[in-house]
Amino acid sequence: MGKELDPIAVMGAGAVGCYYGGMLARAGHEVTLIGRAQHVEAIRKAGGLRFEEKGFDAVVPLRAAEEATAVRGAKLVLFTVKSGDTESAGRALAPHLERDAVILSLQNGVDNAERLAGVLGRGVIPAVDNVIGALWAKLIVNCAYNAISAIAQLPYGRMVQVEGIPAVMQQVVDECLAVARAARITVPGDLLKAVPKIAETMPGQFSSTAQDLARGKPTEIEHLNGYVAKKGEAHGVPTPVNRTLLALVKLLEGRSTGYHGSPGGDRAADKGRGQSGSKMGSG
Repeated sequence: MGKELDPIAVMGAGAVGCYYGGMLARAGHEVTLIGRAQHVEAIRKAGGLRFEEKGFDAVVPLRAAEEATAVRGAKLVLFTVKSGDTESAGRALAPHLERDAVILSLQNGVDNAERLAGVLGRGVIPAVDNVIGALWAKLIVNCAYNAISAIAQLPYGRMVQVEGIPAVMQQVVDECLAVARAARITVPGDLLKAVPKIAETMPGQFSSTAQDLARGKPTEIEHLNGYVAKKGEAHGVPTPVNRTLLALVKLLEGRSTGYHGSPGGDRAADKGRGQSGSKMGSG
């Protein structure tokens, strides 16, 4: 991508937003991250975004701001807030968008782009031809990892070493693919092979759902396993494993006040946040 879409604004400086914003800044683009005060302050103090991935660990220079007004002038807007914040963040963003700005949703879940477009009153342009299929592929990865990592408060590498867990993950993927087929959605790639590789490439990563529970925050589980369960019901496809994971995470959400996961959970979650692309195996 050339610089014809600079400057770029990223609405939502969480794991996904920081990953894509950091990658674009590394490539020389003019990037502004818009996020919560504590994240913005940390970026400003560091002089940029601390970005870690295999073979790279450095501070990437970019701007950070708390207010949605920082989107003014941006030609490309990456929308990466939590699914539950789509409408409220969209309303905050709407008055400040440039008329010809390109808006791209990179959130977890499947229906966020449609919901965002409804709030903004304008199109949210997909990044790939088979956008629904690509979103479902991302959704299925999240469904396989997020809830289990959250329930156990374990990173992916340790999680998949527990007897029976890979089989449960495969059942989740099977159910998701069955629902997708019933909905006539073509999911690209071989997910049964691709899903296990996530744990190999990001063994120390905690899912975003695990991090939310550890901090006592609402999760996106309704937009992940919950979405699959709802779609499965609509199409007459049973999704017992997804429903069980949804119920267990909701149970933990209900007792999340003062909940900090396993001993050292906050420290572990912080470690997980430092690894790039955590939403992919989470969002």
